[in-house]
Amino acid sequence: MLKPGICFYDSAGRSHPSPRAALVRELADALGFDGASTTLATTLAVLVIEKRAEIEQAFADFDLMRAYAEEHSV
Repeated sequence: MLKPGICFYDSAGRSHPSPRAALVRELADALGFDGASTTLATTLAVLVIEKRAEIEQAFADFDLMRAYAEEHSV
């Protein structure tokens, strides 16, 4: 029997059952792993999602330090 459903697409056009699954695949692709390393890429993608706040803070801190270095010709 046919029934309607909802899916979420990554930028390659692959369908996923949830936004999180689409994001995991998108991040895994961005990490550039392929073949046997797909599991590693997926694991890293999940960690990036779980540690998002910490990663965003690290980049914010990095941007401040880089701006300081540019201002002071370091």
